[in-house]
Amino acid sequence: MDIKQQFKALLHQAAWFTDKLLDEISSPEDWVCRAAPGTNHPLWILGHIAYTQNAFVGMADPARSASREGYGKLFGRGSTPLDDASAYPPPDDMRAYLQERRGAFLEVLDGLDAEGLACPTPEGAPKFLPDVASLFPMWAWHETIHSGQLSTVHRVLGNQALSDRG
Repeated sequence: MDIKQQFKALLHQAAWFTDKLLDEISSPEDWVCRAAPGTNHPLWILGHIAYTQNAFVGMADPARSASREGYGKLFGRGSTPLDDASAYPPPDDMRAYLQERRGAFLEVLDGLDAEGLACPTPEGAPKFLPDVASLFPMWAWHETIHSGQLSTVHRVLGNQALSDRG
């Protein structure tokens, strides 16, 4: 398996886990449920993953960035989850945006050769993302961190852990 196939496997596994958890959240109250005071709720987690995914796309290929108005304020670094679900875009819209951004990221990966993977990230990128290749495992790690938070809320809502299912 080459490095691009390894990146794709990481990205697909992280997306699968997040999507399975999101599939079981339905009511407006569930979307803003928190596992504990001061923690992130599913609606913020979804938007933050989508917002960050777009940032990764933009670092890999600036022409492919597709920012959404207001997402930075709602979901960017330093944002605070709001308890009012109506303050956010509808979950279905955010999920569609996330899916589209994931697809764009995979298309960017498909178009890269070894030289493209070795290109430095744009000025202003975090120091821990020195080149385009570093974006792909970091994205999977980032989504997995937040889907872990989502998993805890999923259990608080009374759902069976994905790992306990046959």
